[in-house]
Amino acid sequence: MSRHAAAEPLPVADTPPRFDWREWLAFAGCVIGTALFVSVVLGALVLIISTHAIAQPAAAPAAATSAGAAPADAAIERLPDVASPGSADRATLLFRTTQGLKAAPLVSTDVQVDVTGPVVRTTVTQAFDNPGRGWLEGIYAFPLPDDSAVDRLQMRVGERLVEGRIRERAAARAEYRDATAAGKRASIVEQQRPNLFTARVANIAPGARIAIRVEYQQALALKDGAWRLRLPTVVAPRYDPGREIVGPGPLPVLLPATSGAVSPVAATGGDRDAQRIANALSVGVRLDAGVPVTTPRSSTHAIRVERAAPNLYRIALDAAAIADRDFELQWSPLPGEHPAGAFRVERHEDLHYGQLILAPPGGAGADVPRIARETTFVIDTSGSMAGTSFAQALRALRYGIAQLRPGDAFNIIRFSSSHDSLYAAPRPFDEASRREALAWIDRLRAEGGTEMRGAIEQALSAPATPGRVAQVVFMTDGAVGYEAEMLALIERRLGSRRFFTIGIGSAPNGWFMRKAAAAGRGSYTYVDRVEDVEARMAELYAKLARPMLTGLQLRFDGAQPIDPVSLPGELYAGEPIVVRARFAGMPGAAVVSGNVGAIRWESRVEAARAEGSGLHAAWARQRIEELGDEIARAGGDRTELDALRARVRDLGLAHHLVTAYTSLVAVDVTPARPADAPVQPAAVPTQLPAGWEHDAVFGQGELAQGATPAALHVAAGMLLLALASLPWLRSRLATSPARAAARERAHARAAAAFARNGVRQ
Repeated sequence: MSRHAAAEPLPVADTPPRFDWREWLAFAGCVIGTALFVSVVLGALVLIISTHAIAQPAAAPAAATSAGAAPADAAIERLPDVASPGSADRATLLFRTTQGLKAAPLVSTDVQVDVTGPVVRTTVTQAFDNPGRGWLEGIYAFPLPDDSAVDRLQMRVGERLVEGRIRERAAARAEYRDATAAGKRASIVEQQRPNLFTARVANIAPGARIAIRVEYQQALALKDGAWRLRLPTVVAPRYDPGREIVGPGPLPVLLPATSGAVSPVAATGGDRDAQRIANALSVGVRLDAGVPVTTPRSSTHAIRVERAAPNLYRIALDAAAIADRDFELQWSPLPGEHPAGAFRVERHEDLHYGQLILAPPGGAGADVPRIARETTFVIDTSGSMAGTSFAQALRALRYGIAQLRPGDAFNIIRFSSSHDSLYAAPRPFDEASRREALAWIDRLRAEGGTEMRGAIEQALSAPATPGRVAQVVFMTDGAVGYEAEMLALIERRLGSRRFFTIGIGSAPNGWFMRKAAAAGRGSYTYVDRVEDVEARMAELYAKLARPMLTGLQLRFDGAQPIDPVSLPGELYAGEPIVVRARFAGMPGAAVVSGNVGAIRWESRVEAARAEGSGLHAAWARQRIEELGDEIARAGGDRTELDALRARVRDLGLAHHLVTAYTSLVAVDVTPARPADAPVQPAAVPTQLPAGWEHDAVFGQGELAQGATPAALHVAAGMLLLALASLPWLRSRLATSPARAAARERAHARAAAAFARNGVRQ
């Protein structure tokens, strides 16, 4: 190669600059620091703006705006101010004014119960008082027993009594909406969940009172040697991970629910006497057991008991109570008395409806060797459990550990916003594992959301050890809004295990706990007080130790059921048999048989007429629940879903029952409100269940309450955005003047070296 040729410029490769880790470290630190600073500032702004917005009064209704500003109402202005629905110091009716939220009309609740043998008829009366000069619409939610059949609505306005009619849901809403617009007094009752109902009362006149009365029926069965009547009085907040809100609102479950008819939650604390006045609860029970029984007692409330006849008692609350815990009443047959059961039949229209309730022998005296167990304890450590509920759960868990014996295996899984476990899989029980378990339990805390999916999946995924009976003991308040998904998960993953539920707290989600136990071929135990933990847990473990009733068979003398009637394949000791059926004619008797260990057992119960007892409604309510289960399993088949929903609707209309597709509506035909007077909606806040800690459930602010505060979401989003911008920033820095100069120098050195090498060649 010539010297002249070597001097010509040659193309060189674009050599990248050498990596400088100190430069990159400084760059990353700057980006992360900036992102954190920005996220903190934005989070603070969101918190300030949200708090300020909540404190502002809502815009005036359109009707009020068009009519002009109404003069100030002195009676309303004198009512106490409330910063937000969650900050009220007592439970009362809240509505918005130009001065903000006001604690306005008062609500009283009276519950009268008539118990005749196994049939319970309950009347709930709730009254609205309006102390101001404006017309109001009351909106509130109330719980009922999950097996109740709601069949009557009455509205009392002064001396006028308006009877409610059952209508298809859409038609009932239209009738209520039209009546409200026309100034007529109206009320509507709708089902949001199987155990949660909402009511609206329109056009409450200034200074007036409107009372609505709801009636329902249910059946009681002798279980574990006692009858237990439970009256829900408070709607516990539900956790929905999709919405990240903890609140008592209607959330999607087996059947569709409306949104908007939601009661806020009153804050805990404050003047308890004021709460009794504002949300007073009175309960009266007339108990005619039909057989000699022990004196009724309540573990939840102080009561007065009057014996009016040998088998007749009258029970009332000893003092005014707050609707912040469920009411429970319990009584048992006297020693030596064992009710043979009851088979009652009612004729309704052209058919006969029968209800069989039978307490089979418990098998306590049978000598059955103990079988080794593999027990997985699942405990809820979410924020809704904070307080006395968590103390109950921990005590129940420690009691369960104490029942384990050498040869057993166990594990503990806890869940809140996430889940983890003591061991990856069940481990043999010994002294070392016992100490590890108790130390692990001592470190548990109640906080966060209620994400139970992962915990249930882990509990049902481990293969069962051969030779051991696999059991899952699930302890929670059930305060979730996605029950249907969990029930489907249990049915799908159960395998050979048994799933037992223990309801914790003053107001557990009893419907979900009962259905979960049924799906898991187990049983449901309720624990209300810390003092009752050992007794209720002892009942559960005694039940597991006794032989089961197997090979159950049922036949009827005389008329036969129109629809197939099935019994559970097996029944735990102490569990009752409850069968409802419809017949074309009058049956003569029901005969039930089965095996208790190696002993054959049979019981014959003669049919007795019970005209006017409402057994047709009890049968329809059970059939509606069965159809609800089919709806949950139907998937996305629109044709099948529509057919099932139509059957639920038709049953509700035929038997005058409130369902997800039928509602009770009552309208006073006489207009009461002038056409130019606006109506203000008012929501009654539900009490937070007794023992719940407000801040543990809702947090300190009024932002999204779930597993993560909203401000943290903003901060995390800003940080991720900053990290995602790193590649772009790097490319931008690569084109900076300093980097460009460095590349030019590197190019020059490379060209010179290449030229020298070329000359030597």
